[in-house]
Amino acid sequence: MHVAGGGPVTVLADETSLREILFNLLLNAAKYSPTATAIEVAVSSENGSARLVVRDRGPGVVEADRERIFEKYEQVDRGTAGVGLGLYISRGLARANGGELAVDPTGGPGGWFLLTLPLAGHTS
Repeated sequence: MHVAGGGPVTVLADETSLREILFNLLLNAAKYSPTATAIEVAVSSENGSARLVVRDRGPGVVEADRERIFEKYEQVDRGTAGVGLGLYISRGLARANGGELAVDPTGGPGGWFLLTLPLAGHTS
C-alpha cells in the first residue's frame, strides 16, 4: 500500500465511523486487486473538505454500476466474498458525518473511491 499526502489533515468525524469506512474501502481494494499490485491512499484538503482517495488496480467500476454498488446487498462481482453491505454502510457513515463517499466518475483504470469529510475548524 502506498500512502501519499501533504501532511496531517484533521476532520470532524466520529472515530469509529471513520475506521469502518477506511476498513471497508481497503478491504474492497484488496479484494478486487490482482495479487502483488499497489493500493494507493492519498489524503489532501480542498475547499474546506478533507479528501481521501483509495485506488486499486482491479477491474474498476463500469458506469452502469457506479450508484448500484452503494445499495444494500449489491456487489460488482457476485463471485467475491461478502454480502454487499460495505459500501452501503460506508456511504451512510460518511453522510452521517457530514461527508460523502463516491466512486470515480470517469471510470478510470482500477477502483477509485473518494471520501470527503469536513475539515475541523472550517466554517462554510
